[in-house]
Amino acid sequence: MVDKTNLKITLLLSAFLSTYVNAYDGDRVDEIEKKIELLQQSLLEVKKQQNTHDKVEKELLSATPGYFSVLGSETEFKISGFVHLDAGVMESGSGINNTNFSTYAPILNGTVIGSDKKDTFDMSIRRSQLRLNTKTPIEDKSIQTHIEVDMLGSGGDENFTNSYDVRIRQAYVTYNGWLIGQTYTNFLNFASLGEIANLGQHANALFIRQTQVKYTSKFEGGSWSVSAENPYESKSVTISGDIKDTNKDDQLIPDLIGRVDLKGDWGTAGLAMMARKLVMDNSEPGSVDDSTISGAVSMTARFPILKGSVGLQANYGALGRYLELGPYPDSYVENGELRAFLAKGASAVYGHTWRPGLRSTLALAYTASAKDLSYFSPSSIDKTSSLQANVFWDPIKKTTFGLEYGLYGIELANGLKQDIYRWQMTAQYNF
Repeated sequence: MVDKTNLKITLLLSAFLSTYVNAYDGDRVDEIEKKIELLQQSLLEVKKQQNTHDKVEKELLSATPGYFSVLGSETEFKISGFVHLDAGVMESGSGINNTNFSTYAPILNGTVIGSDKKDTFDMSIRRSQLRLNTKTPIEDKSIQTHIEVDMLGSGGDENFTNSYDVRIRQAYVTYNGWLIGQTYTNFLNFASLGEIANLGQHANALFIRQTQVKYTSKFEGGSWSVSAENPYESKSVTISGDIKDTNKDDQLIPDLIGRVDLKGDWGTAGLAMMARKLVMDNSEPGSVDDSTISGAVSMTARFPILKGSVGLQANYGALGRYLELGPYPDSYVENGELRAFLAKGASAVYGHTWRPGLRSTLALAYTASAKDLSYFSPSSIDKTSSLQANVFWDPIKKTTFGLEYGLYGIELANGLKQDIYRWQMTAQYNF
């Protein structure tokens, strides 16, 4: 950068030399003055270039930490994400292979019930994520966007290249309390989850993402929100256990969810309520053509305790597909009528900090059918449970290694029980 003081000194020196030369050599005055004029023009040109450079630099450097700008645009951008590796050993041949990350699936589809298969080992990087955020000022507010993808899409195999399709996780716009797009359901409170390597897969987790329109308003000590979310039925069954509904998009009314969250020095607490209209619209003669309105409630809380915090959650109602991994149907048909399938669940998650960069989580969860299954299919799921214990270590900035033990259980309507364990190791670098 050209210093203004240097420019002033140069001009004064020019004036002095002009006077001095004029006294001794009048013939050279014009020549020297021309050189001085050229020098002044050169200095002014350098100053002009520096001002341009400063302007460009100012536009590229965003006012928001972590964001950057594009020349000529008011929009700020941020690119982030992480590279994540999972490695695990699971009992009864139900490992975390690249084509199936679901812990419960091997139990729920019956492949490990009574199985004597040996343990398996698998590795994957499919949970790695890439995010793009933008922020554009509009008067005294800003409109923001968030797009997030991972590698858990369809396609690919473990034969040669281990290549898989990119999958959209979230994509939404927020402005002045409004959110429009796809994100986690408003029925979920992250305070109930804790830090678990097998994220979102403890028995009582509400962990789904879907398209929605949501409005959130803050007040002193908390916030309230309402949302209209995409309706869908994972499955509807008969008493005998057969899948009854093959058209799962019969609904006309979106799932309606309202929640209130409180926050203070004492911790956090939340209450969410959901209303759903379940529909079976079959035009074939003798088929069921019926609907029913039902709902669900979820209560969460997190309190500081010892060197960490404990998160509590209780759920009840027509949870259906909202309950992670969908152990229970959304509805069932009895005597030609469609009825909501009710379930309940509870969980406790304790996170403990041993020292900076070293922490652990202990999670216990349980769910059960709220319906008497004595006259349902013997293979209907009656209860699920999970226990997870882990340790996470941050050896350097933005890098985390983890080791977790999980024990997952299921009980069927006929009393048959099955437990499987899973050791999971993770490595993640955030950028």
